[in-house]
Amino acid sequence: MTVAPAVSLLFAGEPARLADTAMAAGHALRAELGAAASVHVLLRLAEDPTRAQDDGRAGEAGFEAGITITCRDALSEDLTTALAAVVGEHVRRADSAVIVGQAHQVLAEDPDTALLLLLALRRLPHLTHEQAVEHWLHKHAPLALELMPGLRGYRQLHADIGATTALCQRLDFGHDDFDGTASIGFLDLAEFAAVMSRPEIAETALEDEKRFVDHSRSRLGLYRLA
Repeated sequence: MTVAPAVSLLFAGEPARLADTAMAAGHALRAELGAAASVHVLLRLAEDPTRAQDDGRAGEAGFEAGITITCRDALSEDLTTALAAVVGEHVRRADSAVIVGQAHQVLAEDPDTALLLLLALRRLPHLTHEQAVEHWLHKHAPLALELMPGLRGYRQLHADIGATTALCQRLDFGHDDFDGTASIGFLDLAEFAAVMSRPEIAETALEDEKRFVDHSRSRLGLYRLA
């Protein structure tokens, strides 16, 4: 398992306009950062089957686009400045989120990965952040790999609370309280449907998530990599 500093920006707003914003931001960050970081742009699928879960979740909007940056070295002031410069006018900042922390690449990403299922996770209120990520990484991750053979990548980004709050304030975003993100790779919608429809996903993996994830306050989305 590899571990690296990483940042996720999750944008709320009107999907068509956000797509252009996210693509332009990704292009600018790749040019600015070069080999110092890898940048992925996430655009939510219009036909995302998880959209039905958006309604009624603590009154928060879903995230229609995002950018993930994985750094070779620690998060720098230069990167923070670059991020502040690329957030476009179409991002609804009050409803958007940022997570800064350490990315644990539990399973290496397949180069054929085209879709990412991303869960922006908030823990159950009776758990500390440390308790939640401990279960997530050391108990849930092995279970997920066992139940979902053939995945095209699995990554957990664990939030650094202080660094996340600082960048959230710098960007004037509304949400800095996610404990992290989980992202799972798929080739296409057919593969996603085949994997997620397995009975053991609901019976075992989802039941284990309920030990540490507050699903009512977390956000799920299916995105294409751009």
